[in-house]
Amino acid sequence: MRIATMKETMIYHMTLKSEWLLAGERGWYEAPSLVKDGFIHCSYKDQVAGTANRYYFGVKGMVLLEIDPGKLDCRWVEEKSTGDALYPHVYGRINLTAVQRVAPFEPRLDAKFIFPVELE
Repeated sequence: MRIATMKETMIYHMTLKSEWLLAGERGWYEAPSLVKDGFIHCSYKDQVAGTANRYYFGVKGMVLLEIDPGKLDCRWVEEKSTGDALYPHVYGRINLTAVQRVAPFEPRLDAKFIFPVELE
């Protein structure tokens, strides 16, 4: 389901590889933020590295999910977040059929993240 002024693009969500493996067993993905904040935090491609470096600096064992918002079984909305920038928020569990690709998402030696070349 789409809401009004969404960008026609993929959205991205970073998570621990262990959480993604659990999603495969359950048949859907649910981030802890869905319970805590009421939605799953996502980013557009140009926001991924900044978000990762702000919240996950140096964290290892991550993966990056590329999500087709047009295939989500739940509502998603662009909302203001960090620095008043618009970020995609998914209001429900992410059905695995909406996840188009998954890439390893490890920090570089300097502990910073960059967008994975596998998803370019």
